[in-house]
Amino acid sequence: MRIDSRCAVFIAVTLAPSVTLAPSVAHAGGFAFPTFGGEHGHATTANATAVYYNPGAMTQSDGFNLMLDGTLVMRKQTWAHPAFPTDDTSVPGANEGRAKLFNVLFSPFLGGTLKVGDFALGAGAYAPFGGAARWDGNSAFQNGPRSGPEDGVQRFHNISGSLTSIYFTGAAAYEIASMVSIGLSLNAIDTEVIETRARTPSGDNNLNAEGRSFFEVSGWQWSFGIGVLAEAIEEKLWLGLSYQSAPNVDGRFQLDGKLTQVNPPVRPGEPAKVELSQRYPDILRWGVRFRPAKVVELRLNGDLERWSHMQNQCLALEDNPCEIARLGGNANPGTAQILQNAKRNWVDTRQIDFGGSWWTNEDHDVELYASVGYDSSAVPSFTLEPGLSDARKVSIAFGGRIAIGDSVHLQATYTHAHMMERNNIGNSELTLLDQPSRSPDGGGLYRGWIGFLNGGVEVGF
Repeated sequence: MRIDSRCAVFIAVTLAPSVTLAPSVAHAGGFAFPTFGGEHGHATTANATAVYYNPGAMTQSDGFNLMLDGTLVMRKQTWAHPAFPTDDTSVPGANEGRAKLFNVLFSPFLGGTLKVGDFALGAGAYAPFGGAARWDGNSAFQNGPRSGPEDGVQRFHNISGSLTSIYFTGAAAYEIASMVSIGLSLNAIDTEVIETRARTPSGDNNLNAEGRSFFEVSGWQWSFGIGVLAEAIEEKLWLGLSYQSAPNVDGRFQLDGKLTQVNPPVRPGEPAKVELSQRYPDILRWGVRFRPAKVVELRLNGDLERWSHMQNQCLALEDNPCEIARLGGNANPGTAQILQNAKRNWVDTRQIDFGGSWWTNEDHDVELYASVGYDSSAVPSFTLEPGLSDARKVSIAFGGRIAIGDSVHLQATYTHAHMMERNNIGNSELTLLDQPSRSPDGGGLYRGWIGFLNGGVEVGF
Protein backbone atom coordinates (compact mmCIF):
# COMPACT_ATOMS: atom_id res chain seq x y z
CA MET A 1 0.00 0.00 0.00
CA ARG A 2 1.39 3.39 -1.03
CA ILE A 3 0.50 7.06 -0.69
CA ASP A 4 1.99 9.13 -3.51
CA SER A 5 4.70 11.44 -2.12
CA ARG A 6 4.08 14.23 -4.61
CA CYS A 7 0.46 14.46 -3.54
CA ALA A 8 1.65 14.69 0.07
CA VAL A 9 3.77 17.69 -0.92
CA PHE A 10 0.74 19.17 -2.70
CA ILE A 11 -1.31 18.80 0.48
CA ALA A 12 1.35 20.61 2.49
CA VAL A 13 1.51 23.44 -0.06
CA THR A 14 -2.23 23.95 -0.41
CA LEU A 15 -2.77 23.93 3.34
CA ALA A 16 0.12 26.27 4.15
CA PRO A 17 -1.07 29.58 5.64
CA SER A 18 0.99 31.54 3.12
CA VAL A 19 -1.05 30.07 0.25
CA THR A 20 -4.52 30.25 1.76
CA LEU A 21 -6.88 31.17 -1.07
CA ALA A 22 -9.35 34.03 -0.84
CA PRO A 23 -10.54 33.78 -4.17
CA SER A 24 -18.34 9.06 -12.54
CA VAL A 25 -17.87 11.90 -8.15
CA ALA A 26 -16.79 12.02 -11.78
CA HIS A 27 -14.42 9.14 -12.42
CA ALA A 28 -13.71 8.98 -16.11
CA GLY A 29 -11.66 7.18 -18.72
CA GLY A 30 -7.91 7.14 -19.17
CA PHE A 31 -6.20 8.58 -16.11
CA ALA A 32 -8.68 11.39 -15.41
CA PHE A 33 -10.20 11.21 -11.93
CA PRO A 34 -11.71 14.53 -10.83
CA THR A 35 -13.23 13.17 -7.61
CA PHE A 36 -13.42 16.42 -5.64
CA GLY A 37 -16.87 17.52 -4.56
CA GLY A 38 -18.23 14.01 -4.22
CA GLU A 39 -21.85 13.85 -5.39
CA HIS A 40 -21.88 17.65 -5.73
CA GLY A 41 -19.02 17.78 -8.23
CA HIS A 42 -20.81 18.25 -11.57
CA ALA A 43 -21.75 20.78 -14.26
CA THR A 44 -24.61 22.33 -12.25
CA THR A 45 -22.89 22.42 -8.87
CA ALA A 46 -23.32 25.39 -6.54
CA ASN A 47 -20.05 24.94 -4.61
CA ALA A 48 -16.46 26.03 -5.30
CA THR A 49 -15.67 22.99 -7.49
CA ALA A 50 -17.52 24.95 -10.20
CA VAL A 51 -14.16 26.60 -11.01
CA TYR A 52 -13.35 23.33 -12.81
CA TYR A 53 -16.66 21.59 -13.58
CA ASN A 54 -18.49 24.68 -14.88
CA PRO A 55 -17.28 28.24 -14.14
CA GLY A 56 -20.68 29.58 -15.23
CA ALA A 57 -22.24 27.93 -12.15
CA MET A 58 -20.26 30.09 -9.68
CA THR A 59 -23.02 32.74 -9.62
CA GLN A 60 -25.30 30.40 -7.64
CA SER A 61 -23.51 31.08 -4.34
CA ASP A 62 -23.74 34.37 -2.42
CA GLY A 63 -20.94 36.19 -0.61
CA PHE A 64 -17.62 34.44 0.00
CA ASN A 65 -17.42 30.64 0.12
CA LEU A 66 -14.35 28.56 0.93
CA MET A 67 -14.11 24.82 0.34
CA LEU A 68 -11.53 22.28 1.53
CA ASP A 69 -12.03 18.81 0.11
CA GLY A 70 -10.07 15.58 -0.20
CA THR A 71 -10.47 12.13 -1.70
CA LEU A 72 -8.81 8.92 -0.62
CA VAL A 73 -8.53 6.78 -3.76
CA MET A 74 -8.11 3.03 -3.25
CA ARG A 75 -7.29 0.89 -6.28
CA LYS A 76 -7.00 -2.88 -6.57
CA GLN A 77 -5.96 -4.60 -9.78
CA THR A 78 -4.80 -8.00 -10.94
CA TRP A 79 -3.32 -9.14 -14.26
CA ALA A 80 -3.14 -12.85 -15.06
CA HIS A 81 -0.80 -13.37 -18.01
CA PRO A 82 -0.41 -16.78 -19.67
CA ALA A 83 2.80 -17.58 -21.53
CA PHE A 84 2.84 -16.09 -25.03
CA PRO A 85 4.93 -17.50 -27.91
CA THR A 86 7.27 -14.48 -27.85
CA ASP A 87 7.83 -14.69 -24.06
CA ASP A 88 11.10 -15.94 -22.62
CA THR A 89 9.92 -19.02 -20.69
CA SER A 90 13.39 -20.38 -19.86
CA VAL A 91 12.69 -19.74 -16.17
CA PRO A 92 9.17 -20.91 -15.24
CA GLY A 93 7.09 -18.19 -13.60
CA ALA A 94 9.45 -15.33 -14.51
CA ASN A 95 7.34 -13.93 -17.37
CA GLU A 96 3.98 -15.56 -16.86
CA GLY A 97 1.57 -15.73 -13.95
CA ARG A 98 -0.38 -13.28 -11.85
CA ALA A 99 0.54 -9.70 -10.90
CA LYS A 100 -1.37 -7.61 -8.37
CA LEU A 101 -1.42 -4.25 -6.67
CA PHE A 102 -3.34 -2.38 -4.00
CA ASN A 103 -2.48 1.32 -3.90
CA VAL A 104 -3.80 4.33 -2.00
CA LEU A 105 -3.65 7.90 -3.28
CA PHE A 106 -4.86 11.12 -1.64
CA SER A 107 -6.13 13.92 -3.87
CA PRO A 108 -6.94 17.31 -2.24
CA PHE A 109 -8.95 20.31 -3.44
CA LEU A 110 -8.80 23.86 -2.12
CA GLY A 111 -10.99 26.53 -3.66
CA GLY A 112 -13.24 29.51 -3.10
CA THR A 113 -15.77 31.78 -4.78
CA LEU A 114 -16.80 35.41 -4.18
CA LYS A 115 -20.14 36.81 -5.46
CA VAL A 116 -20.52 40.58 -5.81
CA GLY A 117 -23.67 41.73 -7.57
CA ASP A 118 -23.94 39.96 -10.90
CA PHE A 119 -20.26 38.97 -10.89
CA ALA A 120 -18.56 35.98 -9.31
CA LEU A 121 -14.83 35.28 -8.94
CA GLY A 122 -13.22 31.97 -8.06
CA ALA A 123 -9.91 30.18 -7.61
CA GLY A 124 -8.78 26.66 -6.89
CA ALA A 125 -5.89 24.21 -6.66
CA TYR A 126 -6.53 20.52 -7.40
CA ALA A 127 -5.39 17.50 -9.47
CA PRO A 128 -7.99 16.23 -12.00
CA PHE A 129 -5.51 14.03 -13.89
CA GLY A 130 -3.17 11.49 -12.39
CA GLY A 131 -2.55 8.29 -10.55
CA ALA A 132 0.14 6.20 -8.93
CA ALA A 133 1.00 2.52 -9.04
CA ARG A 134 3.43 0.23 -7.27
CA TRP A 135 3.04 -3.43 -8.14
CA ASP A 136 3.64 -6.21 -5.65
CA GLY A 137 6.79 -8.23 -6.19
CA ASN A 138 7.05 -11.94 -7.02
CA SER A 139 8.09 -13.57 -3.74
CA ALA A 140 9.10 -16.78 -5.53
CA PHE A 141 12.21 -15.03 -6.87
CA GLN A 142 13.30 -13.13 -3.77
CA ASN A 143 16.89 -13.94 -2.78
CA GLY A 144 17.22 -16.15 -5.85
CA PRO A 145 19.95 -16.27 -8.51
CA ARG A 146 17.94 -13.92 -10.76
CA SER A 147 16.84 -10.64 -9.22
CA GLY A 148 14.82 -9.27 -12.18
CA PRO A 149 11.71 -11.48 -11.91
CA GLU A 150 11.18 -10.53 -8.26
CA ASP A 151 9.59 -7.28 -9.52
CA GLY A 152 6.64 -9.25 -10.93
CA VAL A 153 5.50 -10.59 -14.29
CA GLN A 154 4.21 -7.12 -15.26
CA ARG A 155 7.62 -5.46 -14.76
CA PHE A 156 8.30 -4.92 -18.49
CA HIS A 157 5.21 -2.69 -18.55
CA ASN A 158 5.51 -1.08 -15.13
CA ILE A 159 7.16 -1.62 -11.75
CA SER A 160 6.15 1.67 -10.18
CA GLY A 161 5.22 5.13 -11.36
CA SER A 162 3.12 8.22 -10.91
CA LEU A 163 1.47 10.80 -13.13
CA THR A 164 0.10 14.03 -11.67
CA SER A 165 -1.27 17.21 -13.24
CA ILE A 166 -1.95 19.92 -10.64
CA TYR A 167 -4.22 22.76 -11.78
CA PHE A 168 -4.03 26.30 -10.37
CA THR A 169 -7.21 27.98 -11.56
CA GLY A 170 -8.63 31.50 -11.65
CA ALA A 171 -12.22 31.97 -12.85
CA ALA A 172 -14.88 34.64 -13.36
CA ALA A 173 -18.61 34.48 -14.12
CA TYR A 174 -21.33 36.96 -15.00
CA GLU A 175 -25.11 36.68 -14.70
CA ILE A 176 -26.08 37.95 -18.15
CA ALA A 177 -29.80 37.48 -17.53
CA SER A 178 -31.94 36.87 -14.48
CA MET A 179 -31.48 33.11 -14.80
CA VAL A 180 -28.52 32.64 -17.20
CA SER A 181 -24.82 32.86 -16.30
CA ILE A 182 -21.63 32.41 -18.27
CA GLY A 183 -18.14 31.83 -16.90
CA LEU A 184 -14.53 31.52 -17.98
CA SER A 185 -11.54 29.91 -16.24
CA LEU A 186 -7.79 29.92 -16.89
CA ASN A 187 -5.51 27.14 -15.61
CA ALA A 188 -1.78 26.94 -14.98
CA ILE A 189 -0.90 23.21 -14.96
CA ASP A 190 2.11 21.56 -13.35
CA THR A 191 2.58 18.03 -14.73
CA GLU A 192 5.05 15.39 -13.57
CA VAL A 193 5.57 11.80 -14.74
CA ILE A 194 7.84 9.25 -13.01
CA GLU A 195 8.25 5.64 -14.14
CA THR A 196 10.40 2.61 -13.39
CA ARG A 197 10.14 -0.50 -15.57
CA ALA A 198 12.16 -3.45 -16.85
CA ARG A 199 13.44 -3.16 -20.39
CA THR A 200 15.66 -4.85 -22.96
CA PRO A 201 17.31 -3.19 -26.00
CA SER A 202 15.11 -5.22 -28.39
CA GLY A 203 11.81 -4.54 -26.57
CA ASP A 204 11.16 -8.15 -25.53
CA ASN A 205 11.40 -9.91 -22.13
CA ASN A 206 14.64 -11.83 -22.67
CA LEU A 207 15.87 -12.60 -19.15
CA ASN A 208 19.54 -12.49 -20.15
CA ALA A 209 19.20 -8.94 -21.52
CA GLU A 210 16.85 -7.60 -18.83
CA GLY A 211 17.72 -4.16 -17.51
CA ARG A 212 15.95 -1.23 -15.93
CA SER A 213 14.63 2.10 -17.20
CA PHE A 214 13.89 5.06 -14.93
CA PHE A 215 12.74 8.49 -16.04
CA GLU A 216 11.40 11.58 -14.32
CA VAL A 217 10.04 14.49 -16.36
CA SER A 218 7.98 17.59 -15.60
CA GLY A 219 6.76 20.86 -17.08
CA TRP A 220 4.09 23.56 -17.17
CA GLN A 221 1.08 23.96 -19.48
CA TRP A 222 -2.01 26.15 -19.63
CA SER A 223 -5.64 25.64 -20.56
CA PHE A 224 -9.03 27.32 -20.30
CA GLY A 225 -12.60 26.41 -19.43
CA ILE A 226 -15.90 27.97 -20.40
CA GLY A 227 -19.37 27.20 -19.12
CA VAL A 228 -22.98 28.30 -19.00
CA LEU A 229 -25.71 27.68 -16.44
CA ALA A 230 -29.42 28.29 -17.03
CA GLU A 231 -32.06 28.21 -14.31
CA ALA A 232 -34.82 27.16 -16.68
CA ILE A 233 -37.49 27.01 -13.95
CA GLU A 234 -36.85 29.14 -10.90
CA GLU A 235 -35.63 27.07 -7.96
CA LYS A 236 -36.67 23.87 -9.76
CA LEU A 237 -34.66 23.16 -12.93
CA TRP A 238 -31.01 23.94 -13.75
CA LEU A 239 -29.18 23.12 -16.98
CA GLY A 240 -25.39 23.24 -17.21
CA LEU A 241 -22.91 22.89 -20.07
CA SER A 242 -19.14 23.38 -19.93
CA TYR A 243 -16.03 22.84 -22.01
CA GLN A 244 -12.56 22.24 -20.59
CA SER A 245 -9.82 22.66 -23.16
CA ALA A 246 -6.88 20.30 -23.43
CA PRO A 247 -3.51 21.54 -22.10
CA ASN A 248 -2.06 24.16 -24.45
CA VAL A 249 -5.48 24.04 -26.16
CA ASP A 250 -4.49 21.44 -28.79
CA GLY A 251 -3.45 18.94 -26.11
CA ARG A 252 0.19 18.65 -27.21
CA PHE A 253 2.90 19.24 -24.65
CA GLN A 254 6.41 18.16 -23.72
CA LEU A 255 7.88 17.40 -20.32
CA ASP A 256 11.61 17.74 -19.71
CA GLY A 257 13.75 15.59 -17.46
CA LYS A 258 16.21 12.72 -17.25
CA LEU A 259 16.31 9.06 -18.24
CA THR A 260 18.59 6.39 -16.80
CA GLN A 261 18.80 3.04 -18.57
CA VAL A 262 20.79 0.07 -17.33
CA ASN A 263 21.36 -3.03 -19.44
CA PRO A 264 23.64 -5.84 -18.28
CA PRO A 265 26.57 -5.99 -18.00
CA VAL A 266 26.84 -2.17 -18.35
CA ARG A 267 26.90 -0.17 -15.13
CA PRO A 268 24.63 2.90 -14.83
CA GLY A 269 25.99 5.90 -16.72
CA GLU A 270 25.11 9.57 -16.66
CA PRO A 271 21.37 10.21 -17.06
CA ALA A 272 20.32 11.42 -20.51
CA LYS A 273 18.37 14.65 -20.92
CA VAL A 274 15.03 13.71 -22.48
CA GLU A 275 11.61 15.03 -23.46
CA LEU A 276 8.31 13.19 -23.10
CA SER A 277 5.72 14.13 -25.74
CA GLN A 278 2.05 13.28 -25.26
CA ARG A 279 -1.48 14.66 -25.62
CA TYR A 280 -4.34 15.04 -23.15
CA PRO A 281 -8.06 15.29 -23.99
CA ASP A 282 -10.48 18.16 -24.04
CA ILE A 283 -13.71 17.54 -22.13
CA LEU A 284 -17.36 18.44 -22.73
CA ARG A 285 -19.60 18.23 -19.64
CA TRP A 286 -23.34 18.57 -19.23
CA GLY A 287 -25.76 18.34 -16.33
CA VAL A 288 -29.44 18.58 -15.41
CA ARG A 289 -30.63 19.22 -11.86
CA PHE A 290 -34.37 19.05 -11.06
CA ARG A 291 -36.28 19.60 -7.80
CA PRO A 292 -39.82 18.24 -8.05
CA ALA A 293 -40.27 19.10 -4.36
CA LYS A 294 -38.38 21.26 -1.87
CA VAL A 295 -36.83 18.22 -0.20
CA VAL A 296 -36.10 16.13 -3.32
CA GLU A 297 -33.56 16.66 -6.10
CA LEU A 298 -32.79 14.50 -9.15
CA ARG A 299 -29.53 14.82 -11.14
CA LEU A 300 -28.34 13.56 -14.51
CA ASN A 301 -24.73 14.31 -15.49
CA GLY A 302 -22.35 13.19 -18.18
CA ASP A 303 -19.23 13.99 -20.14
CA LEU A 304 -17.35 13.28 -23.34
CA GLU A 305 -13.56 13.07 -23.04
CA ARG A 306 -11.60 13.04 -26.29
CA TRP A 307 -8.90 10.54 -25.40
CA SER A 308 -8.46 9.82 -29.10
CA HIS A 309 -5.81 12.58 -28.91
CA MET A 310 -3.65 10.12 -26.95
CA GLN A 311 -1.92 8.12 -29.68
CA ASN A 312 1.64 7.89 -28.32
CA GLN A 313 3.73 8.67 -25.25
CA CYS A 314 7.11 9.30 -26.83
CA LEU A 315 10.44 9.71 -25.03
CA ALA A 316 13.28 11.26 -27.08
CA LEU A 317 16.60 12.88 -26.43
CA GLU A 318 16.36 16.61 -25.70
CA ASP A 319 15.58 18.76 -28.78
CA ASN A 320 14.67 15.71 -30.90
CA PRO A 321 11.18 15.66 -32.47
CA CYS A 322 8.92 12.72 -31.59
CA GLU A 323 7.19 11.58 -34.76
CA ILE A 324 5.97 7.98 -34.73
CA ALA A 325 5.03 5.96 -37.81
CA ARG A 326 1.84 3.88 -37.97
CA LEU A 327 3.59 0.67 -36.90
CA GLY A 328 5.43 2.37 -34.03
CA GLY A 329 8.76 3.12 -35.67
CA ASN A 330 10.67 6.39 -35.75
CA ALA A 331 9.24 8.45 -38.62
CA ASN A 332 12.52 10.41 -38.89
CA PRO A 333 15.25 7.83 -38.15
CA GLY A 334 17.99 9.91 -39.72
CA THR A 335 17.33 13.12 -37.83
CA ALA A 336 15.69 12.20 -34.50
CA GLN A 337 16.81 9.99 -31.62
CA ILE A 338 13.72 8.41 -30.02
CA LEU A 339 14.53 6.20 -27.04
CA GLN A 340 11.15 4.75 -26.07
CA ASN A 341 7.54 5.00 -27.17
CA ALA A 342 4.31 3.66 -25.68
CA LYS A 343 1.79 3.09 -28.45
CA ARG A 344 -1.65 4.01 -27.08
CA ASN A 345 -4.21 4.57 -29.88
CA TRP A 346 -6.82 5.41 -27.25
CA VAL A 347 -10.45 6.23 -28.02
CA ASP A 348 -12.93 8.82 -26.73
CA THR A 349 -14.80 7.99 -23.54
CA ARG A 350 -18.30 8.77 -22.30
CA GLN A 351 -19.58 8.89 -18.75
CA ILE A 352 -23.12 9.18 -17.39
CA ASP A 353 -24.34 9.39 -13.80
CA PHE A 354 -27.87 9.46 -12.38
CA GLY A 355 -28.44 10.43 -8.76
CA GLY A 356 -30.67 12.13 -6.30
CA SER A 357 -30.88 13.82 -2.90
CA TRP A 358 -33.39 13.88 -0.07
CA TRP A 359 -33.41 16.46 2.74
CA THR A 360 -34.92 15.76 6.13
CA ASN A 361 -36.58 19.21 6.21
CA GLU A 362 -37.18 22.26 4.02
CA ASP A 363 -34.30 24.12 5.71
CA HIS A 364 -31.93 21.63 4.04
CA ASP A 365 -30.03 20.96 7.27
CA VAL A 366 -29.40 17.27 6.54
CA GLU A 367 -29.06 15.85 3.02
CA LEU A 368 -28.74 12.19 2.01
CA TYR A 369 -27.81 11.24 -1.55
CA ALA A 370 -26.95 8.33 -3.82
CA SER A 371 -26.20 7.68 -7.49
CA VAL A 372 -25.35 5.06 -10.10
CA GLY A 373 -23.01 5.60 -13.03
CA TYR A 374 -21.29 4.13 -16.06
CA ASP A 375 -17.94 4.97 -17.73
CA SER A 376 -16.60 3.62 -21.00
CA SER A 377 -12.96 2.66 -21.54
CA ALA A 378 -10.27 4.64 -23.38
CA VAL A 379 -7.91 1.71 -24.00
CA PRO A 380 -8.42 -0.70 -26.94
CA SER A 381 -7.57 -4.37 -26.49
CA PHE A 382 -4.59 -4.33 -28.84
CA THR A 383 -2.65 -1.74 -26.77
CA LEU A 384 -4.01 -2.72 -23.33
CA GLU A 385 -1.20 -3.40 -20.85
CA PRO A 386 -0.75 -3.19 -17.05
CA GLY A 387 1.16 0.11 -17.10
CA LEU A 388 -1.91 2.19 -18.08
CA SER A 389 -4.92 -0.10 -18.12
CA ASP A 390 -8.57 0.86 -18.21
CA ALA A 391 -11.95 -0.85 -18.41
CA ARG A 392 -15.64 -0.10 -18.56
CA LYS A 393 -16.86 0.78 -15.08
CA VAL A 394 -20.18 0.67 -13.27
CA SER A 395 -20.40 2.59 -10.02
CA ILE A 396 -22.59 3.25 -7.03
CA ALA A 397 -22.21 6.18 -4.63
CA PHE A 398 -23.84 7.23 -1.38
CA GLY A 399 -23.26 9.83 1.30
CA GLY A 400 -24.59 12.91 2.99
CA ARG A 401 -24.16 16.58 3.77
CA ILE A 402 -24.99 18.30 7.05
CA ALA A 403 -25.25 21.95 8.10
CA ILE A 404 -23.37 23.12 11.21
CA GLY A 405 -25.00 26.41 12.08
CA ASP A 406 -25.75 28.86 9.27
CA SER A 407 -22.40 28.97 7.48
CA VAL A 408 -20.64 25.57 7.70
CA HIS A 409 -21.46 22.37 5.83
CA LEU A 410 -19.74 18.99 6.10
CA GLN A 411 -20.09 16.31 3.43
CA ALA A 412 -18.86 12.77 2.84
CA THR A 413 -19.30 10.40 -0.12
CA TYR A 414 -18.15 6.88 -0.90
CA THR A 415 -18.12 5.72 -4.51
CA HIS A 416 -17.30 2.19 -5.57
CA ALA A 417 -16.40 1.67 -9.22
CA HIS A 418 -16.28 -1.93 -10.39
CA MET A 419 -14.03 -2.41 -13.41
CA MET A 420 -15.55 -4.93 -15.77
CA GLU A 421 -13.32 -7.90 -16.46
CA ARG A 422 -11.23 -7.64 -19.64
CA ASN A 423 -9.64 -10.55 -21.49
CA ASN A 424 -7.36 -9.57 -24.38
CA ILE A 425 -5.42 -12.84 -24.62
CA GLY A 426 -4.36 -13.23 -28.24
CA ASN A 427 -5.42 -9.65 -29.10
CA SER A 428 -2.38 -7.69 -27.93
CA GLU A 429 -0.31 -6.26 -30.80
CA LEU A 430 2.55 -4.81 -28.74
CA THR A 431 5.03 -7.49 -29.87
CA LEU A 432 4.32 -6.67 -33.54
CA LEU A 433 5.32 -3.01 -33.33
CA ASP A 434 8.55 -1.60 -34.68
CA GLN A 435 11.17 -0.22 -32.34
CA PRO A 436 11.13 1.94 -30.24
CA SER A 437 7.47 0.98 -29.55
CA ARG A 438 7.82 -2.80 -29.27
CA SER A 439 7.18 -4.33 -25.85
CA PRO A 440 6.27 -7.76 -24.44
CA ASP A 441 2.76 -9.09 -24.91
CA GLY A 442 0.07 -7.31 -22.89
CA GLY A 443 -2.50 -10.06 -23.17
CA GLY A 444 -4.15 -11.37 -20.06
CA LEU A 445 -7.12 -11.27 -17.74
CA TYR A 446 -7.61 -7.86 -16.10
CA ARG A 447 -9.74 -7.45 -12.98
CA GLY A 448 -10.05 -4.62 -10.48
CA TRP A 449 -12.01 -1.96 -8.65
CA ILE A 450 -11.54 1.62 -7.46
CA GLY A 451 -12.96 3.11 -4.27
CA PHE A 452 -13.28 6.86 -3.70
CA LEU A 453 -13.77 8.09 -0.12
CA ASN A 454 -14.45 11.82 -0.36
CA GLY A 455 -14.93 14.34 2.42
CA GLY A 456 -15.03 18.08 2.67
CA VAL A 457 -16.00 21.22 4.51
CA GLU A 458 -17.61 24.37 3.07
CA VAL A 459 -17.61 27.67 4.91
CA GLY A 460 -19.66 30.70 3.88
CA PHE A 461 -19.17 34.30 4.98
